[in-house]
Amino acid sequence: MQCIILVSAIFVLVFGIPVPSPTRDVWVGPNCHMCEVILNNVRYEYHNNFTGVSVDQLRLSLYQQCDANLNGFTDMERLLIEFVKENCCVDCLRLKHSRAKMRSLLVLFPILVALVWCQKIPNFTVSNAELLALAKKLRQVDVHRARPDQIMLNYQKHTVTRDDSDSAPAKLFSRVDSSLLRKPSYELYLNLMDNFNRQTGVTEPRVSQTEEKAEVGKFLDHVLATKPMQELYNWFKAKGHPIATSPQNFRFWIGQLWFSHYSRALGRPDTSGFEHVFIGEAKNGEISGLHNWLRFYVLENNRTENFDYKGFTVKRFNIMGALKFTWDGLLKRVGSILIGTTPEYDMALYTMCFLSRRGRETCDVELDGCPLQITSFEIMQQNKVYIGSIYPTAGRLTDECRAQNR
Repeated sequence: MQCIILVSAIFVLVFGIPVPSPTRDVWVGPNCHMCEVILNNVRYEYHNNFTGVSVDQLRLSLYQQCDANLNGFTDMERLLIEFVKENCCVDCLRLKHSRAKMRSLLVLFPILVALVWCQKIPNFTVSNAELLALAKKLRQVDVHRARPDQIMLNYQKHTVTRDDSDSAPAKLFSRVDSSLLRKPSYELYLNLMDNFNRQTGVTEPRVSQTEEKAEVGKFLDHVLATKPMQELYNWFKAKGHPIATSPQNFRFWIGQLWFSHYSRALGRPDTSGFEHVFIGEAKNGEISGLHNWLRFYVLENNRTENFDYKGFTVKRFNIMGALKFTWDGLLKRVGSILIGTTPEYDMALYTMCFLSRRGRETCDVELDGCPLQITSFEIMQQNKVYIGSIYPTAGRLTDECRAQNR
């Protein structure tokens, strides 16, 4: 209802005219994700043929898509100010003819204005038991994870976090089966690793925006079709969460949360949730983030990265480790990783926990009988929600954990 009021008010107060019909001259570019979702859904509804479609029919379809894909807003004045400030989506519109331009902007303007202020995540109530059950299900369907014989670890000695002492002269990973890295999601993840500037304060991406978008798009296309992410989508959809009103909307939000750039330093778009969690970065003379085992393995086996594992503070068999290391001379006092999991599993588990328990409350799950807590934090910038950090912490060592991982 709020979205309908907003659309109606803008057309009456700003334009004073009804919504015109779109033409085939309109093309929405790939940068404007939510606009593209809404308009493509309307096109699909009418089979991309607007012959005989009345203004009222089109208006109703836009209202319905707005309600389905946008979640609330604040007062109109702030909406309009933010719209003008960010010029949301206008740069994304590529119009073939000037005649179509005014018509297109009139159609899109209410959606664009609503979009700017509507990228917030509503409160989501779910029990700890439900989260634990879904975490176990995600593990069951993670069919491309490493088998126990595909990864051999050498934890070596326990260490402390107060200094940079080295308790591990050898590498953490003694062996990783190379066939594991040829699986599609692993390969697509590996392709993303050279896209980022390690140092905060340096604008992303390191490669061209065209290359980054193409590689991120391929990664998302594949990962969202995997069983863990499909299981996550179906779970959110069954619970009526607005992130899962449609596959297109789900893709938009996963892209927004994980891959949209925001600032950690100097006000520049120098980071993303994916970079922090899956890649790692340097800030204030230390390493920040880096919570993925495959990234750790790749850095450890690349001499040019000057990466040195220095021991563990906590270990849970081949399941999870809290590790100390240096990367090109910068220290990470302790960084925790899940071991042998697929990129899609990590992304599904962490997204579940972020949307359910971000902030001070941990997300309590299990991995092969071993209790874990997932901690996550959000960052709000320009009225948008981003993943700030997500990482696992070991729970108590239970008999079940020992029994399942001998």
